[in-house]
Amino acid sequence: MKFIIFAITYFSVGMKKFIAIIILSIACGFAAKAKKSIEGYNEILAIVITDIKCDAAVECGDGRSCVMLSFGGYCDNEYFNGTVLPGAFDCQKTEQGATTLSARYVLKGRDRNNDECTIFIENNARAGAQFSHPTIYTDSKALSFLNKPGLIGFLDNSGEFTIRIFAPATY
Repeated sequence: MKFIIFAITYFSVGMKKFIAIIILSIACGFAAKAKKSIEGYNEILAIVITDIKCDAAVECGDGRSCVMLSFGGYCDNEYFNGTVLPGAFDCQKTEQGATTLSARYVLKGRDRNNDECTIFIENNARAGAQFSHPTIYTDSKALSFLNKPGLIGFLDNSGEFTIRIFAPATY
């Protein structure tokens, strides 16, 4: 299995120095090439992730570990233009050899009608999966269809590190 290693971060926990290898996607198929289209879906948000920082990590010694990453970012496309607010984080937990990823963040900006709006995103996946399963809450009338289930997320490492969120074309 090939690995995509996004960043190596040094950080301190107590008096010990650890090296955290942050693996944001494990299987190359998850993020090897840009995924600008998925049959039956439209890309709605393309969130460029910036300023990734490892804030905390715990390694239990029994195969379990947890890494907390904070990050920033922005989205600038025809549906939404705004930035990721402070407090965004990604929790990466490993238990019994399986890693789960769970990111939660809020974007503030303007929707396609140029109305101010806020978008909360919770994006969950298993490392190695091709797609994630985001849940979105937004107060935007123009983007209210994002409040429905059935969205798909895709991690695109082909250029800028980007989370692409797709909605069914029927929305």
